[in-house]
Amino acid sequence: MADPRYEISLDELVAGARVAREAQVEVQTDVVVPAPVYGEVLPYGDGMTGDIDGDGD
Repeated sequence: MADPRYEISLDELVAGARVAREAQVEVQTDVVVPAPVYGEVLPYGDGMTGDIDGDGD
């Protein structure tokens, strides 16, 4: 059986656990700048052009 020294009422538990809605919102003051785009991604940048017969054109 639980030790009654540590027992609290349900109302006291709920009142201590509630957080105001304004305190739950995080305000971000710094604007996050996305990284620059340096052009298109080269899917075959390693020289693999997908040429079936292998003659390069």
